[in-house]
Amino acid sequence: QVEEATIEIKVPDLTGRNILVVEDNRINQTIIRTMLTPCKANVIIADNGIEAIENHHKHTPDFIFMDIQMPVLDGISACQQIRVIDEITPIIALTANVMTNDVERYLACGFNSHVPKPTEQTMLFRVLNEFIS
Repeated sequence: QVEEATIEIKVPDLTGRNILVVEDNRINQTIIRTMLTPCKANVIIADNGIEAIENHHKHTPDFIFMDIQMPVLDGISACQQIRVIDEITPIIALTANVMTNDVERYLACGFNSHVPKPTEQTMLFRVLNEFIS
């Protein structure tokens, strides 16, 4: 008899921390903000890569979740520009492109990790827990 393993993912306590969510889709923005609510972090939303860079400068986020395909400036370009001035902040790619070669490309461009779309709350918590110092 096979028992299903239930892995409990701890909700990270990010009180007083900033999470920058870079996502051009309004529905996805709302979903991710709602999923992050239990973390008690300050969630900042940016609509594109240019806004991501501006908000990074303004708010000094502790974590960045970045969509890849966006208008104005895509996620890879925004990540690379942020990496010029900030090598430390975890930048996590939010993407439907989860083929091994896509993920390897994101990691090579400066992303620390990725979360697949559609996104699950447990995936967000798992990746945040990995980077909490």
